[in-house]
Amino acid sequence: MHVFSLMDNIWWRSLLFIRKRHFWVHNISSRHESFSEFHNLLDDLLKDEERFWRYFRMSSGTFTYILELIHTSIKKQNINFQMSISPKEQLMVTLR
Repeated sequence: MHVFSLMDNIWWRSLLFIRKRHFWVHNISSRHESFSEFHNLLDDLLKDEERFWRYFRMSSGTFTYILELIHTSIKKQNINFQMSISPKEQLMVTLR
């Protein structure tokens, strides 16, 4: 066998084992702000107290009061490739 054909063979085999790149954030997650329930619904609920009550079983004032109490203990820090979930969104998901 020639040296070149052996090198070509090794090169082609190495290409077979190259993995596809994986991204840290999935495509769906990258569009979180435009499609999530929190970003689409909470502002509308805050405008209509009756709908807010039906959704959370509490008034918007109570929601704000609870958020003020726990805000500092549940706040997370953003890291390089990942944005943290806001305390308001965490509370909304927990109550729902």
